[in-house]
Amino acid sequence: MNSERGRQQGAERKVAPCYVPSEERTGRRTREQRQAERERRQLQAEIEKSALEWQQTFDAIESPLLILDPRGRIIKSNDAVARMTRHAHPEMIGRTLADLSACPLWRKAGEVVDQAREQHAVASAQIQDPSCGRTWDLVANPAMIPATGEERVILVIRDVTRMVELQASLHRSQTMSLLGALISGVAHEVRNPLFGISSTLDAFEARFDVREEHEPYISVLRGEVERLNHLMKDLLDYGRPLSHQLTDGSIAEAVARAVQACLPLARQAEVEIVNRVPTNLPQIRMDSKRLPQAFLNLLENAIQHSPHGGKVTIAGEIVRQHDAHGIVVLRVEDDGVGFHAEDLPHLFEPFFTRRRGGTGLGLSIVQKIVEAHEGTVSARNRPEGGAVVEMRFPATDIGP
Repeated sequence: MNSERGRQQGAERKVAPCYVPSEERTGRRTREQRQAERERRQLQAEIEKSALEWQQTFDAIESPLLILDPRGRIIKSNDAVARMTRHAHPEMIGRTLADLSACPLWRKAGEVVDQAREQHAVASAQIQDPSCGRTWDLVANPAMIPATGEERVILVIRDVTRMVELQASLHRSQTMSLLGALISGVAHEVRNPLFGISSTLDAFEARFDVREEHEPYISVLRGEVERLNHLMKDLLDYGRPLSHQLTDGSIAEAVARAVQACLPLARQAEVEIVNRVPTNLPQIRMDSKRLPQAFLNLLENAIQHSPHGGKVTIAGEIVRQHDAHGIVVLRVEDDGVGFHAEDLPHLFEPFFTRRRGGTGLGLSIVQKIVEAHEGTVSARNRPEGGAVVEMRFPATDIGP
């Protein structure tokens, strides 16, 4: 009997419930909720921090960078794209590249993106944009998001204008050096026979009475000899090395000498030369014998392409840069028909000309002289008509 009572008491002890007050259970749940909320907020902060760092890195890239969906629509773009297109980020989302601008750059970029999407491989191209004078490298790289399998195209646009210019300058310098050595030798060899022909014509006219019917032939011979002599002079000028002993000098005085030398040609062509180069321009490092020849060539070229009664203007100014250095800018302008658009990339190439009887070396000599003075030269058409050639030289001192 005692054993039966003991078993009953033991069973009662085993099934007795563990009592936890309701206040304690509520407190435990509250602590767990608070801990979960803290962890959620911490995770959210980490996500936001990572997103901000990624966006800042994305925007810090100097090259325009875009992410596009499989339909070629913009998902993401960095600040460089916004600066280039002048569109805010929200305005670009969901638009195609062609929607950003009608300029050739974005049309070509759309073609590169389409090629990358269709071929599922990296596509690239290079384009020169005449509207801004820049050269761009375009690279489109297809990508996939592993978690979702969604396709993307990453487009990178790099401004390679300076690199292309340096490569072209190096190639041009090498070509000019080889051409200069070759044509100098040829010019020296040709000048002697030309001198002999000219002397023979002089002796022929002095020895024999030239009949009237012979005069047209003599005139043609003299004209051709004169033309060849002019060509030989240009060839020798092109091949002649420039002095490396540059000294500080007044660019205004060099321009004045060139203008004075061009006055007879201007009067003959009935063209007015207007000199608007200030006499107080800063000095530049120059070869005082060769630099005026560059101005002379440009003025002669402008006069030859101006109509009777036209005007050729040479103007100058100083442009201050952010690094406190200055650039002396000279422009030679005319009111002729201007350059052919297709000729602009070739104007400074040796022997390129559309003028009958021209040697095609005038602008090449100008470029060679200007670059020897650490300057640059470029050509374009004026909106109001006519042509303009611009030269830029580093100033030695622009004052406070």
